[in-house]
Amino acid sequence: MTLRTAIVACMMLWAGLTAGGQDRTPDRIGRLEQWLEAIEQHQLGEPDESLLRVASWDRNTLWLVWMDAGTIVSLVREPEILVFQTPYESEPFSGVFRNTDERTRIRMRTIPYGRDELRRLQRIARDVAQRGGEDRILKRGAALHSDIAMSGARPAVRDPERRSRTDTIMLFLADGQQTGIEDANHHWEMGRRLLDRVRPKNSRTLQGNPGTDETVRRWYLAVNVYMQVTEQMDPWQGERSVQLFPRDPEILFFAACGREWFSGPQAQNTLLSTNLSRELFNMIGTEDEELRRAERLFRESLEREPRRNEARIRLGRVLGRRGRHQDAIAELRQATKETQNRLLLYYGNMFLGAEADALGFGDEARQAYARAADLYPRAQSPRLALSTLAASRGDRAAALSTIQPVLSRDDVELADDPWWSYYTSQARDIEGIVEALYQIVQAETQ
Repeated sequence: MTLRTAIVACMMLWAGLTAGGQDRTPDRIGRLEQWLEAIEQHQLGEPDESLLRVASWDRNTLWLVWMDAGTIVSLVREPEILVFQTPYESEPFSGVFRNTDERTRIRMRTIPYGRDELRRLQRIARDVAQRGGEDRILKRGAALHSDIAMSGARPAVRDPERRSRTDTIMLFLADGQQTGIEDANHHWEMGRRLLDRVRPKNSRTLQGNPGTDETVRRWYLAVNVYMQVTEQMDPWQGERSVQLFPRDPEILFFAACGREWFSGPQAQNTLLSTNLSRELFNMIGTEDEELRRAERLFRESLEREPRRNEARIRLGRVLGRRGRHQDAIAELRQATKETQNRLLLYYGNMFLGAEADALGFGDEARQAYARAADLYPRAQSPRLALSTLAASRGDRAAALSTIQPVLSRDDVELADDPWWSYYTSQARDIEGIVEALYQIVQAETQ
């Protein structure tokens, strides 16, 4: 992807433009018009001036744009409407939508538009309708905001009125320890909220119904995969994708991978060591809770696509971590017989070796680890496993000879052993998935 390659140069260009006074601050409706212009001009996947302009806006500004974009959607669908409401939020982009059981009880307030503002909004709505309709701006808008989030562009000056670190934060981790904290990137939430208003053209209601739309599905899929490959994990992103697409095997698979990640030590150790309120992480359960969620989602994915061997291998690992070794070994034996993918065979045999060892099947464990070693001859993990297995049987000579090649190497690289990238390996087709999103957005919004 080209998104990261030119971002620094473009940010310098944008900083120069704003410093030179060429970006006058518009009024509220003028800011909405700027946003609409930006989503029209933005080239998907490119760090262009339109992206950087919107990326420079603070959280409160973008929150108002979201409200006003919703007003435009309402006016396109009901041109005679005169009163517009928005959820009451204690801060911009709060977690008000995250408990869907409470959606029917969300407190609403009227948006206080003046007469002139309303006339301008009505004119904009007529223009949006003529250009292709409200779903067009919702989808192009979501694509713009996900591009901003993936680019890493942030406002140069944060809103001084913004109360930081409330219910939406980004926690930085290293080796299971908290290393930093800042406000969460609100562009992901902006994209989700825009897409919540999407509805099929043949819908009999005026309400959004995004769970029936393929572009929305591809957006959620691309964002899930991006978050996993970069380990910028947001439990709400995966949860919302499953709410919208509960029968899609691909969505279910990546949601399961996210829950498996949250069950691991990198997340669990941080939750135990952080001094932040546990309420900030109420969407992340204990290790056992997350493993149970992952198991359920992997099984649901396999029910709809039984030949998704990667899901079966990961299910086997999750079952093994839950102490259900007999169930785990059955899944892993099946998966390793059915796939020819080198990477999946490596993981499958490594996990199969561990489960066979746990059940006392020493020969099967040794054979599985040996197959993994043959697949990646420079990998350390299979040799360490074989050495440990030999030592447990009292064969110290075999244990030493097996591990010796690892100990004598001084050019070890992480790329030699897929074991180190297990938690991100499922996202290896990130570029193709994001490109597929761009293609469908471009095709639908010409």
